[in-house]
Order: sequence, then structure tokens, then C-alpha cells
Amino acid sequence: MSQVILMPAAETPSVLIPAGSRRSLASWLTLYMKIDGEASAETTQKAKIQDLERFLEYFERAMRSDDKQLWTRSVSEGFWKDLQKRRSERTGKKLAPTTVNRIMATLRTAARWIHSHEPFVAGNPVERIKDISTPEPVWQGLTDIQMVRMKAAADQLVTLSVAANQWPKRDYALFHVLYATAMRVTELTSLDIDQYDGKYLRNVKRKGRNVTPEIFLVKSVREALDEYIDEERKRDEGPLFRSRTGKALAIQQVDYVLKKIAGQANATLPEKERIHAHPHILRHTMLRRVREEKGLTFAIEYAGHVSEKYIRRYTMPSREEKEATLEELFG
Repeated sequence: MSQVILMPAAETPSVLIPAGSRRSLASWLTLYMKIDGEASAETTQKAKIQDLERFLEYFERAMRSDDKQLWTRSVSEGFWKDLQKRRSERTGKKLAPTTVNRIMATLRTAARWIHSHEPFVAGNPVERIKDISTPEPVWQGLTDIQMVRMKAAADQLVTLSVAANQWPKRDYALFHVLYATAMRVTELTSLDIDQYDGKYLRNVKRKGRNVTPEIFLVKSVREALDEYIDEERKRDEGPLFRSRTGKALAIQQVDYVLKKIAGQANATLPEKERIHAHPHILRHTMLRRVREEKGLTFAIEYAGHVSEKYIRRYTMPSREEKEATLEELFG
């Protein structure tokens, strides 16, 4: 089976495919990924390569050839139907519609690129192939009262966590920075201490290749961060949020911190009111609040310049709010 390989620029011609490989679909997709990869994040590159290799495996199995001119809309439709029958190697479940749509989006972009440089005889092979309809996304943030409970629990744990191997002020600062900035957890764990100047987080790497020059921290968050740095972390170089061994906190460790705070908040709550916290839920919560208070444009910038379509996932009303609104209007 052919593979799509993201080759280093120094080892790959910038535009030309060797004459003997100009009909090879694998060669065209490899060149596409080389050029596209220069503008994509590493994780995005890997996902795209996996998507294209999945298609190449199907193409060569179906057509018994690597000739790109055999790629027609019928082949793409066959692959689209095949994806809907496949099961995830990790979970054993059928691929989610969103996964199928993402794979087809990768294929659609690659086909358009190839077609623009050397047209397919039968036309763009992914043209007019629609996405699978998916359910409307559900808002996953915390309500105002749940946030009050989480903040109160974080306050309590600062004084309750007295064991030598615990860093309660780090956990307290982490929780407040994550919520107040609406950063993704990967953006938080990649911060170095020299990016914090006492008022702003500077040159924050966002998803993809975006960089936010400065993120303002409100006074209460700065105070929490300063206490953690002065009393637990100290001001030597390295990751801003780190373990006791000096390494940057792993995503799983951040998740554990939030679950510990949620556990404290849940201690006196009935089962149906318990909070199920994870890092991304704070991003949903804060961006929803920013959207309501300052509008869509501000929320998009605050989120790290995501698209308007993407930001809707974070700012749409919850099911309970929609039900309450309908009751108020028509009940």
C-alpha cells in the first residue's frame, strides 16, 4: 500500500514530481502534504496524513492501480460509503459522522489542489459529495452556580491540601488562569515562566501556528499566580506550570487538578447536581460569558482567532435555557 509521507523540504523538490511518477496519486498527495504541511501544525499534519493514507488504501484496493486519473466521483462516493461502515480501531464503534466529515474534508481539499495543478480527466472527483448530517452540538460549559461552587472548592483546597507532595497554590492558580483566559489545555501547559511579565502572558502559542501577542490577566488571577510562583514554584526558568520534578504538567495532570476541585465541590451535592469537570469545560464556560457580554467578534479573538462557525459550539444556549425561553414566550 502506498503511503503519504510528509518529507522534509530539503529532501523534496518544491513543485515538481519526477516525470515517471506524474500519474501516481500517492506522489501527488505526498507533494500536497509537503506544501500544506508548511502551514499546518504537527498534530494537524498527522491527522491529514492518516486521512489520505486511509483513502489511498481504499483507492488501490478498489482500482488495483495508483493512477490518479482513475480517481473519479464514483470512487469518492464508494469511499464515503465505506467510511460509514468502518469501525474505530480504538473503540470498536462505527466512525462518528463528524469523523467521516473530517476525513472527506481533507480529501476534498487535496483533490481541489491536485485538480488546480493537473486536472482530472473526469473532473474534480470529490465535487458535489455532501457531508453527513450531524446533530446540533450541545453546549458543555458550567452554569453560574456551578462556577461559584468550583471557585469555592478551589478556595477550600488551598487550606485543606497540606501534604508535602501537594502544591495547592499551583492548582489554585492553574484553575483560575485556565478559566480567565479560555486557553486550551495544550496552550496552558506549553507556557514558560518568562512569558508572564506580572500583568500579561506574552506570545502565547495557539492552535495551528497562531500566536497571541498578549493575554491580560485580571488582578485576582495575577495575585494567585504570583503566590504560586513565590511560595511553591520559585522564579527559576522553565515551564510556568510544572510538576515537582520540574517538568511541564501533562494534560492528564491538569485534568486531575480540575477533577479534584470538582470532587471537593461535589462533596455536599446530590448526585444529579454533581459537576463533571475537565479542562475544555472552562473554555466553553468563559467564551460563552465573553460572547454574551462583549459580542461575537470579541469572543473569536479571545478564543485564539477561531472561525465564527467554530465559536458557535462554545456560545450556543444550553438545552435548559432554550426550554426556559420557550416556556417564557409561549407557556
